[in-house]
Amino acid sequence: MHQHSTPPTAQDEPLTLAVHALPDVINPEFVDAAPSGRGKLLAILFACLLPLVLLALIFFVARPLEQSGFGVAIEPARAVPEITLGDVEGRPVSLPGAGGPWRLIGVGPSRCEDRCVKHLFIQRQLREMLLKKQVKVERLWLLLDDGPVPARLQPLMDGALALRATPKQVEQILGVAPAQAVSQLFVEDPQGRLVMSMPADQDSAQVRAAMWTLQKLIAAAPAAAATER
Repeated sequence: MHQHSTPPTAQDEPLTLAVHALPDVINPEFVDAAPSGRGKLLAILFACLLPLVLLALIFFVARPLEQSGFGVAIEPARAVPEITLGDVEGRPVSLPGAGGPWRLIGVGPSRCEDRCVKHLFIQRQLREMLLKKQVKVERLWLLLDDGPVPARLQPLMDGALALRATPKQVEQILGVAPAQAVSQLFVEDPQGRLVMSMPADQDSAQVRAAMWTLQKLIAAAPAAAATER
């Protein structure tokens, strides 16, 4: 008997696996290119210039902000009258007006509380900072009453001329009422004139700015006096 062959079906054919080429991981398209010679040169220049840029920012930005003027000029300058006041022991002391030293003047009650203590500390700090710069300034503290000065204030009063003044005398000397004067520090020049006032409440940055302002003011005074003559 003649047998007929039937065509093979898909089920009868053996399975075959097709293997496709994998991406070439070594291909430059898949790997970051190494920095060029120009890139290396720019990186080196940036590393060299960065310290110079930081120094420029400190010198031209940070220092001017720190050394910005602090205080208000009294214009026209106010002449301090020749007046006699009493010291802590009641002995008379004359303020000569013209011919005296540069003075930093503060005001407060004999019973000096926290805010007043801070003002005394700032006044003393400014004087000490100026002395380190070879700038001589004396301290004058006006006491608003006849009460005893607490012993705890003695270290802060050391080196200051403490005189008692009535409210009327304070206004004669400083040109403002005691209620306003207690929040200020006043600058008197050797000609016996009040030339500047500044807040007595100061943070550390303001103390540095006030010191720089006073140093500049005092350094410029001889030239100004020569111009006036």
